[in-house]
Amino acid sequence: MHNGLTPFGRDVVREMNRLGMLVDLAHATYAVVAAAVDASDRPLLVSHTNIQDYTGFARFVTPAHAQLVGRHGGVLGAWPISIRPAGFDTFISYIKRMVDAVGVDHVAIGTDMGASIRGQPSSPAMPTGRPFRRRCSTEASGATTSPRSWA
Repeated sequence: MHNGLTPFGRDVVREMNRLGMLVDLAHATYAVVAAAVDASDRPLLVSHTNIQDYTGFARFVTPAHAQLVGRHGGVLGAWPISIRPAGFDTFISYIKRMVDAVGVDHVAIGTDMGASIRGQPSSPAMPTGRPFRRRCSTEASGATTSPRSWA
């Protein structure tokens, strides 16, 4: 366990590539990410993480881990998790640290489930939930139909 991918795991990554599926490596160890990068001919995703900090939180990755994904053209989602009393400024610092590690072209907002930053849950600067996505998508595209019909 945690020594990369088995031959079957490599086959799964290749089949996901063939089908056009995005491979999400959230919660994967560095060895698994390295094996997935080796098996994949497409960019990969780590949907929610941050660069390790003083907390030692197990879901955070090292800069080298993030750079492996970025060098392969992938994207990492900066995660607005609050594992200590934190607010929006902490989340911004997570984003900045991720951008410093891999470059802005490889960083997204990765909320996993609900964002867990304390303090401003309804702030326009920290949007959550479907109404925001619909509003932003509609404003950006000029569309007036439901987001589900845009695919």
